[in-house]
Amino acid sequence: MNKENIKYTTDGKKVVVIGDLNQTEKIVQEIYVTIDGCEIPQGEHFVVSSLLDTPAKSWKEKKLEELEQVYEKESQRWELKTDQLIKEKESLYKALSHRVKWLRGVAKEPEMKSLNKALNTIADFMDGSEKWVLLDNWDGYILEKFNDDGISIIDNKIGDSYDYRYNSMRLLSLFGESDGSFDFKISRYSNGTGSEEKVLFFKSRDEAIKYIQNKIDNEPEYTNRDLKDIDNFSLKFDIEKYNKYQDKLIEYSSRHIEELKTSLDKEIIQYKELKNSLIVKNK
Repeated sequence: MNKENIKYTTDGKKVVVIGDLNQTEKIVQEIYVTIDGCEIPQGEHFVVSSLLDTPAKSWKEKKLEELEQVYEKESQRWELKTDQLIKEKESLYKALSHRVKWLRGVAKEPEMKSLNKALNTIADFMDGSEKWVLLDNWDGYILEKFNDDGISIIDNKIGDSYDYRYNSMRLLSLFGESDGSFDFKISRYSNGTGSEEKVLFFKSRDEAIKYIQNKIDNEPEYTNRDLKDIDNFSLKFDIEKYNKYQDKLIEYSSRHIEELKTSLDKEIIQYKELKNSLIVKNK
């Protein structure tokens, strides 16, 4: 097919010009596309009075294309907004679900007792009843009677940093956990930073000692801190747990001795090699 004979009808058909019918009309044949993509003239000849060099679109087709472009653009924009809204909804749902879980936990026993205990502690401070303060420190418990004048070994213990005493107050905070439990904690430093240590309050020293004894009794085996607390507060002693603790120390010491022996043997070998090397050079 000669490319010069390829034309387009006003209704969008691609045709090949067969010849002239008269001065205004031409005989054409429509071009079809095969499955393998080849273009071939096929079908009956027909007469047209108007032909175009390039395909033309009707106003309706042009408008539909413009509308499709607008739809595509707007569709992407709304899909993006929808995705953002879904993410925000999921984030809010997670935050809300955690709060609902916490509220459900608070409403249950024994979590409700934990809240009541915290509130009772606050009430005890307000009515001036006797209080004993127990600090759950990393290296052992510290127990003392609450002193209204502010002098406290617990405050010294928390406030000391490189033998420097902070002349300021520390805020005791009530923390609520996600499981519904409540604990009083005090920050390492007066500005609220640093690690937090749990603080418990009891109405008598015996009550506090009973708490410490119960905590240690529930440990599967003793630790160095447990033995320190047992000695400091004259607590009951479990010989089986102590023997387990001693066995572990013996095992660790034995293993450490073997490691030191191995290290010493290596040092001796290295020393002899260096000494022999020095003798060779001197010769």
